[in-house]
Amino acid sequence: MRATRPACPLRPPAPPRPARGPSALPPLHRPPSRARRLGNLERLAAHGAPLWKAHLSTLDAAAASFSRAQEEVDAQIEAVNRKRKSDQLAAGPRLVHLESQWVAAVKKNLEIEAQCLRLEATCAQLKEAVEAKRQAR
Repeated sequence: MRATRPACPLRPPAPPRPARGPSALPPLHRPPSRARRLGNLERLAAHGAPLWKAHLSTLDAAAASFSRAQEEVDAQIEAVNRKRKSDQLAAGPRLVHLESQWVAAVKKNLEIEAQCLRLEATCAQLKEAVEAKRQAR
């Protein structure tokens, strides 16, 4: 016979070992007895088909409801897409007009800048001419 060691004060005691066999399982996981199985089969034979048909009709109604909801959502999506396309087509000519205005403004700015450079060059030439006349005197 083995001598048992005293429990270590730093280590918690070991949990008890679970029982083995069908009685150790929770009630829902135990295999049904033969009598229970036969009773279940009798109830299934008596009430199974009507319950199954009722369940199927519930599923059919849910599927039809989801189908209608999907059709409504598809119609809303289609309406939003048509409106977006209409808005974009209506905005097209305005965008073309605004782009042409922008191009004209950029072109005008470039012309003004070129004219400013010409005027600055003319001013520089005139200043040089005035300085040359001053020095000549």
